[in-house]
Amino acid sequence: MGGNTTCDATLCSVNEYVSSNKCKSCLPGTTNAADDDASKSDTVCNATLCSANEYVSSHVCTSCPPGTTNTAGDDASGSDTTCDATICEFDQYVSFHLCKSCPSWLTNAAGDNASGNNTECDQCAENYYVSSNECKSCPPGTTNDAGDDVKGNGTICDPTLCSTNEYVSFHTCISCPPGTMSAAGDDASGGNTECGECAENYYVSSNVCTPCPVSTTNVGGDDVKGNDMTCDPTLCSANEYVSLYTCISCAPGTTNAAGDDASSSDTTCDATLCSANEYVSSHVCTPCAPGTTNAAGDDASGSNTTCDAILCGVDEYVSENVCTMCPAGTTNAADDDASGNNTECDKCAEGYRVSSSECILCPTGTTRDAGDDRSGGNTICDKCTEDYFVSSEECTVCPLGTTNAKGDDKSGSDTVCDPTLCDVNEYVSSNICTSCPSGTTNAAGDDASKSDTAWDPTLCSVDEYVSSHVCTSCSSGTSNAVGNHDASGRDTECDTNPSKKSYMLYVWIGTGILGAVLAFFVYKRLKKRRTAFINNPSTRFTPTPFRLEREGNVMEEWMTNGRTLVYE
Repeated sequence: MGGNTTCDATLCSVNEYVSSNKCKSCLPGTTNAADDDASKSDTVCNATLCSANEYVSSHVCTSCPPGTTNTAGDDASGSDTTCDATICEFDQYVSFHLCKSCPSWLTNAAGDNASGNNTECDQCAENYYVSSNECKSCPPGTTNDAGDDVKGNGTICDPTLCSTNEYVSFHTCISCPPGTMSAAGDDASGGNTECGECAENYYVSSNVCTPCPVSTTNVGGDDVKGNDMTCDPTLCSANEYVSLYTCISCAPGTTNAAGDDASSSDTTCDATLCSANEYVSSHVCTPCAPGTTNAAGDDASGSNTTCDAILCGVDEYVSENVCTMCPAGTTNAADDDASGNNTECDKCAEGYRVSSSECILCPTGTTRDAGDDRSGGNTICDKCTEDYFVSSEECTVCPLGTTNAKGDDKSGSDTVCDPTLCDVNEYVSSNICTSCPSGTTNAAGDDASKSDTAWDPTLCSVDEYVSSHVCTSCSSGTSNAVGNHDASGRDTECDTNPSKKSYMLYVWIGTGILGAVLAFFVYKRLKKRRTAFINNPSTRFTPTPFRLEREGNVMEEWMTNGRTLVYE
């Protein structure tokens, strides 16, 4: 009897897989490497993935027809697939299922199908035109859009027109040199042109366009072949200043008038000074809030400022942020803040009493101290006013010429008024102290409650005279030996020559005596004549009516008034 033996494992062939320990052929479109062990676990076949430009046909990867393509990865174990036609791009045509570039003078629209028949480029390229069914290059300085049909009628090229600030140089539009300019429209198909005007901010100097000096400007268009020109200075706008030939905006809170010349020296802006009742907020002058105030002059270029609260005075209250006078008969302490809430005058003023929560004026001659609370109980006027005194608990007016301070208590003892004593140079007239007339004096102390008094005239001293009721010293070279001139009367004067005055006095006296004697004799004569005339008018003369009337009037005046006759 021999030893134990073993069986050899079955190894599957290429494109077989193990299924229930048997080697089975892979399904169409799948593959597997050889040597799968049938004695072991089941295995599987792998799907065949087609390469680029292949498609699936009956589970077989097949090359795409000419003029078509396909991306790699089609699964041969699945359904059939197809290849996509190759579509030619712009300026390409189909030649034996290949997309080829058109010649440089021809063009073709995109979209030719490379899987189909051959195509051709049948349109002229850009800047070519049709002549005798051929595409020919446009002449220099002309252009043409692509697309002219080679098999159609002849076409032409359009002249090239240069843009603004371009000139023609050998049929080409060239940018103007710096500092020069030219209008649009130069024809590049013609002769050469030039840029004959200076550009903006250039000026003509010796027929050359020269840059404007710093901070000056000039509009474009100066003729290069014309006269020399100049540039205009740059003038800064309002609220700008000059710094290193540049207009700079003023700092917040400062201003400057327009017109600073940027081509000149540096300038500065002026600080904005706020008006009264304005404050600075972020460099802006801002009105104060209601009930606040601020003096003028805050500098808006500096730090922020504030307004001060308005504090009301005595007998004022706050109404809508305004200090308002208390109504008649009411009072209020000072320092109510007008920037805060409304306040009120809640106490009665001096001379008022409380009646039914109202301040009522005290009766004549009575008063009350200020401070009664209107919201409290009723009060009474318990004191006498000025120039009243207490009599049987009533306030009675002081007699003429007497006074009394306010404040006598009505409920207290009777009081009296004090006589008014006049000051120096005052006298009593109807119980009133009255200033003495000019040129008079009176000692202090006259009692106005008593009878009228009188003043004394001021008598000037020696060598004084009266001028506007004032005793005034005589000027140099004059004198008044007697004095006693009454300053309450007319103005007097000093004598310039005292001895002459005595002489003239004697002359005046003598003249007076002589005049009186003459007047007496004239009177006696006229009286005698009048008597004779009355007794026998014809014995004297026949008088005229005028003479009779005149003599009668003279005598009547003498007899009636005893005046001195003056016979003319």
